[in-house]
Amino acid sequence: MKRAAIILAWILGFSSASIVARAQAANVSPNRLLTAKIVYVAPMPDNLDQWLIQDLRAWGQYQISGNSQGVDLVIRARKPQEKSHYVLRGGTVEKKQRKTPPVLSITVTDWVTGARLWQADVLDAGPKKNQNPAPGPTTEIYARHMTPDQIAQRCATLLRRYVTGLEQTGGK
Repeated sequence: MKRAAIILAWILGFSSASIVARAQAANVSPNRLLTAKIVYVAPMPDNLDQWLIQDLRAWGQYQISGNSQGVDLVIRARKPQEKSHYVLRGGTVEKKQRKTPPVLSITVTDWVTGARLWQADVLDAGPKKNQNPAPGPTTEIYARHMTPDQIAQRCATLLRRYVTGLEQTGGK
């Protein structure tokens, strides 16, 4: 009798968990990068924002707004704050330097929630041989010897590849 009750409880628990998981999967909303219509590009150093606006307009996925209020997405660039990391060497504490700290970090955020949807770190380094960054929510742009228009074009291309990948996978 006890064994039957345990088996019945296990079956009910498993089936209810399965139902809840299916309901949650059905309620998952598509990524905001796919549903957004209007984007604001904040001012950036070296007129990078103007080049990025030009590339985004050529793409045609989003309408560009000159006002940051009431848009769907905000694209900003900022110089990241270097976090200090320390290591113990030979009995003394030394500051550990990152080999190639980001020069600039470009982020796409949801205007309503403030959630970061995509980020590209611009590094002062040359690309490694046969290296093509995979599209993803975070990526790196190796920008040594690149002009601002080339950086903006690379940024827009990587964002476009990520959004296209989201569209192909159903926005998840």
